[in-house]
Amino acid sequence: MKRLKLMIIYTLLFIGLLLFFTPKIYCYYALEAQLEALNVRIAQERVHDRGFSLVVNDGRIYYDDLYVGTFERLSILPLLLYNYAAVENVSISKEMERFAKGTIETVRVHHSI
Repeated sequence: MKRLKLMIIYTLLFIGLLLFFTPKIYCYYALEAQLEALNVRIAQERVHDRGFSLVVNDGRIYYDDLYVGTFERLSILPLLLYNYAAVENVSISKEMERFAKGTIETVRVHHSI
């Protein structure tokens, strides 16, 4: 019984450390490459790896070289069985106000198995 407890503890510790030390910044740049195929670019952002989560601050959004708007914060929590992303304070640019006016406070995306 002791061996089983130790094996479970070591497995959970391994998974926790794996999630903590995963290079989430490279996953974000892979996401940017996928968005680039759709002609969407995120520029002038600051990317911070916070252990279990990834935070992107002050990004500017472009579509086909047209300035669409800015976002204040993008938080991504990539876990194995549950993933979460939230974009906060998206401001639409003055050029795009004909299509959508104002700001978007929060957009949340959840994914679980």
